[in-house]
Amino acid sequence: MIYSLTDKLNFKDDPQIEIKGKIITVKSDAETVLKLLDIVQTESQYKGAISAIDLLLSEKDKKTLKSLDLKIDDYMKLTETIVDLALGNDPDEDKHREQ
Repeated sequence: MIYSLTDKLNFKDDPQIEIKGKIITVKSDAETVLKLLDIVQTESQYKGAISAIDLLLSEKDKKTLKSLDLKIDDYMKLTETIVDLALGNDPDEDKHREQ
């Protein structure tokens, strides 16, 4: 007997974020997300943000992010959004609840 799991799995593309006309792709494969969960649970907020960005973005996208020269509040908001997308969460979920 062969049990086919293919139709029950989700093979979506990685999520992307647009910032100032630049597209950043967020890695969301299972192995990467499991590593991310460990980072979120074990590292401080700021060290965790750096580790999460390092894990979830390609070198090209990290250079793009660096070129934006974000202030800390914006960087943390972006990091939070990237983590949400990697985990499959809607970054605007709170806004949807308020409406």
